[in-house]
Amino acid sequence: MEKLKILLLFAIGLTSQVLFAQNRTIQGIVTSAEDGEPLIGATVVLKDNPSVGAATDINGRYTFTIPENAKVLVVSYLGMKTQEVRIMRSNKLNIALQPDEHLLQEVVVTGYGNFTRSSFTGSASTVRADMMKDIPVMSVEQKLQGMTSGVSITSSSGQPGATQSIRIRGMGSFNASQEPLFVIDGVPVTSGSLSTGGYDASYMNNSKTNIMSSLNPSDIENITVIKDAAAASLYGSRAANGVILITTKKGKSGKTKVNLNISGGFSNAAVDFRPTLNGEQRRELLYEGLVNYASDQGMESPTAYADQQIDSYASVPALGYTDWRKELLRTATQQDYEASVSGGGQRTTYYFSLGYNKQEGLAKNSGLERYSARLNLTRKIGSIAEVGANIMFSQLNQELNEERTSAINPFFDVAVSMNPSMTVRDENGNYTGAYEGSTLNPLRDILTDYNRTRMTRMFSTGYASIELVKGLKLKETLSYDYNIQKDSRYYNPLSSAGPKSGSDARTAKGFIEYGKINSSTSLNYIHTFAGKHHLDVLAAYELERYDNDHAVGEAYRLPSDILTEPDNAAVINAFNSSTQDYRMISYLSRLNYDYDGRYFVAGSFRRDGSSRLAPGNRWGNFWSVSGMWYISNEAFMKPLQNVLTDLKIRASYGVNGNQPNSLYGYMGLYSYGQNYMGNAGSYESSQPNPGLKWEKNYNLNIGLDVAFINRIFVSLEYYNRDTKDLLYNMPISNTTGFTNYLANVGQLNNKG
Repeated sequence: MEKLKILLLFAIGLTSQVLFAQNRTIQGIVTSAEDGEPLIGATVVLKDNPSVGAATDINGRYTFTIPENAKVLVVSYLGMKTQEVRIMRSNKLNIALQPDEHLLQEVVVTGYGNFTRSSFTGSASTVRADMMKDIPVMSVEQKLQGMTSGVSITSSSGQPGATQSIRIRGMGSFNASQEPLFVIDGVPVTSGSLSTGGYDASYMNNSKTNIMSSLNPSDIENITVIKDAAAASLYGSRAANGVILITTKKGKSGKTKVNLNISGGFSNAAVDFRPTLNGEQRRELLYEGLVNYASDQGMESPTAYADQQIDSYASVPALGYTDWRKELLRTATQQDYEASVSGGGQRTTYYFSLGYNKQEGLAKNSGLERYSARLNLTRKIGSIAEVGANIMFSQLNQELNEERTSAINPFFDVAVSMNPSMTVRDENGNYTGAYEGSTLNPLRDILTDYNRTRMTRMFSTGYASIELVKGLKLKETLSYDYNIQKDSRYYNPLSSAGPKSGSDARTAKGFIEYGKINSSTSLNYIHTFAGKHHLDVLAAYELERYDNDHAVGEAYRLPSDILTEPDNAAVINAFNSSTQDYRMISYLSRLNYDYDGRYFVAGSFRRDGSSRLAPGNRWGNFWSVSGMWYISNEAFMKPLQNVLTDLKIRASYGVNGNQPNSLYGYMGLYSYGQNYMGNAGSYESSQPNPGLKWEKNYNLNIGLDVAFINRIFVSLEYYNRDTKDLLYNMPISNTTGFTNYLANVGQLNNKG
């Protein structure tokens, strides 16, 4: 019995040793072979079982348990060559990774795939996050100002958050959109402005809030501006004016990173610009003018005439001269508070941010306030699938000052209409007319009247991809862009701006709500044959659905200047509302091929069907072809590589399109509102044009890129862009009962 116990214990101990011997712990440090620095967040996994592994810590160290029979580790890090390392008997294994020059090249994002600059056959400019981080602005467009060639950005308004006008290589249309297409994380989005309008279109939101101001620029990783047809034609009917692709920040495997950014500033350049005469200077100048006038008229005492008349032109107010610049304008401040957290493991990465931004306008009672949040997630499922989601939420609160040429435009007042002899308040501190017999008082109106906008936006994108076989990936993307904008307007009873009913106060309120759903299903095949033939083929099917709902009402005869809601008014002056929608279906394909990194050819084809055109002309075909010769990679260039480090020639030609701004431009429509004896009445409001078709843009681009000693970079391009079948509101005789109709007329050329 005793011997049996001993044998049993020996067997258990032997089994334990065998089990223990089946696993062991391996550890080491991953460094850069270039400078020996540790690499944080490098991934070290088993080749035969990628689920077993670890990420390096802040010191580049890794440690995990491996089976005794494990043979090979796979070590990877962004910007470094992925390396396979054979496991030795030692439990300590240090690894040095080599830089991957191919990966370190600038990446061109096209929305339907990313390319290195050396393999991209088209014309594009990329602005990286590190180039934009010190530019304290509220909107994406302002980040691009002065950063990209061929791109002109202007604004007709000085309001914080106002719409920016962007032209890529000139104006491409008349009545159709002239703005580029914005694409965020691969999904086309609505840009520009929404306006609730009204019977007086300028009555509500006269500067039109910029939708893209809802995006926090600090969440942007890079911006790519596509100028030619090589990549833009993949967007078909929306790409006639170029494409601006925005990629937001993503998390990376490794230690969690926390960023906190607090900044502030002020601006008064426009306030102090172009000084004007003060009261004494103005009075002195006018006095001199009166003396000269009297002398020219031959009066006996010119000074006596000037003394008698001067108070009619430049009186001295009892409380002193008014400094209208000080009364109406101010030194505007800006505050920015932003925090983000990013990181992840081998399978899941995340990026989360919160932001609060506030920018005052130079005019009193104007400014923009934004709250924003973003969450980007990715999750790998096994070795062949990945899912992800990008979610953005933001809210804008905008206060607008008067900008039209009216008596209370603060900049117009300071420069032209108001003078230092005009008063603001009386001895008791009450607002008074600027001059005798007048009710004009710009400061009172600026502080009492209001023009406010609140915009709430949620933009969410989800995707899932799976590698069906090696090199063939199926991807489904679904996005929803929702926005609601509420505008409110009020004029006080004495206001000198805008339309009013006699001496009554006037108020208005409106909203516009839109939703846009995009669905994209794509198959992408990437393969390299015989080590030198690289092939990239894409086919996709897309759906787009847009709906909007709008209403605005105006009222007057309010009980007080505190109860400014239209519901409190005695008279409803006007009300209108509408709902609109459109649909678009698209089929697209793309092929990229290169031989040995020297000869590149690419082609794309897209077919769009839009509900904005009549059934007979609903479908449009858009395509591009492009090519590049990478001369630097030729064998005969090797002797010059130390001096001429980069040389390539590229060319592209293609067709993009533009659809009408009007969702129902081809239809003959009836409108209501012509009521009779208490009954609803309609009238014919627009003429039909079933022959209305796509506006098309034919784009040629030829480019030469040269780099010397990897320090001096030169890029020369020639482009010629012809826009044909221009969409235009054709004037017709008023005797027909109409003033114009939408048609395809003429063509336009841009080159440079």
